[in-house]
Amino acid sequence: MIIKVCGLRQSDNIRAVEATKPDWYGFIFHPQSPRYVATPPDHLPSGERIGVFVDATLEDIQARQRSFQLTGVQLYKASPQLCCTLREKGLKVIRAIPAMGDLDTATLPFLTAVDYFLFDTPSPQYGGTGLTYNWQQLQSYTHSVPFLLSGGLSLNSLPDLQHFSHPSWQGVDLNSGFELSAGLKDARLLSQFISQFRLI
Repeated sequence: MIIKVCGLRQSDNIRAVEATKPDWYGFIFHPQSPRYVATPPDHLPSGERIGVFVDATLEDIQARQRSFQLTGVQLYKASPQLCCTLREKGLKVIRAIPAMGDLDTATLPFLTAVDYFLFDTPSPQYGGTGLTYNWQQLQSYTHSVPFLLSGGLSLNSLPDLQHFSHPSWQGVDLNSGFELSAGLKDARLLSQFISQFRLI
């Protein structure tokens, strides 16, 4: 299972998060987010670096790709064409989809354009709300493109994650449930979660 820790900002905190050994590291480039990061920190994590964008242009994404040495993108409000273009340029592409309605229909235009979906809590804030949703909603998704589970996950989610099952589920996205403040991750909580989640 993939573990992505999102909303990183500060070098010392990034080093502490690295020690917990997640698989992917997320940087948020949506200016309205309290976890927005404008310039690269002095230390960038080794491994997969994922840029999170909302309604961004190709030029904006490429500029951040260069400055943050991104290996992938997580996109809100992005067209299938933009997803395809970025994928053709060698980036891992994750399309975020609100977990509502018929997910097979919502994801259909992106099936050949992305590497992963991320099913998040429906919200105008585009993630980081700390709000959960009914994961049974994800059973309406029957396509084979893998997805990450997101939305208000915390240490308390572990028992429910143990009992969650879906053939296309490939990982989790961790953010606000593991913070001391917006953008400052609690490495102790992350370490506890990751060590236990690896056993599931």
